[in-house]
Amino acid sequence: MLPTRGARLLDVGCGSGAFVAEARVAGWDAEGIDVDQSGVDAGQAAGRHVRLGRIDDGTVLDGLYDAITLSHVIEHVHDPASILIACAKKLQPGGVLWVATPDLDSLGHRWFGRDWVHLDPPRHLLLFTVGSLSSLITSAGFEELDVLAAPSDAEQSFAASHALRLGLRPFVGVPTPARVRIAAAVADMRIHATGRRSDEVIVTARKPLAS
Repeated sequence: MLPTRGARLLDVGCGSGAFVAEARVAGWDAEGIDVDQSGVDAGQAAGRHVRLGRIDDGTVLDGLYDAITLSHVIEHVHDPASILIACAKKLQPGGVLWVATPDLDSLGHRWFGRDWVHLDPPRHLLLFTVGSLSSLITSAGFEELDVLAAPSDAEQSFAASHALRLGLRPFVGVPTPARVRIAAAVADMRIHATGRRSDEVIVTARKPLAS
């Protein structure tokens, strides 16, 4: 979705606001919201349009938005349905929702099971497949769902998951056996060919137009 003049975008779970800054360069009237004080402080110190708060707290946001993004946020909340309903309330009729989150049906999860790095307990509270995420978004009142092809970096996630399987910390230079590197390369080829079963699922949806 390309912005029209004055189109408003809200990034939920914005951290320090790096994406907000990029969206503003792209032409959006973008701002962000997050519950992490340190991230918001860093963003505000950098001059970014971010603030502390929750989208389901109606006291901190003014007006409606043309687009709302949630990048790897929904897996961290206790009640994702209430977050999506709050997003629907803060969107203009016809406004677009964009959600990215780990995909439980990924090839990485199928390969590593409980050692898959994106399970990430206890930080990740709920994880989704394409079907369960689409159902949740639909139940929140959205329509015109579209599952986008997600980028894949199986080499990194397979290496991290292999480290976890060995009881080691991921992302600290643990040697990755050739068989794991080969499996990652095969996974990447399958993901690129089909556009599915990456470590990430991305879904867009639209708030219905007012009747």
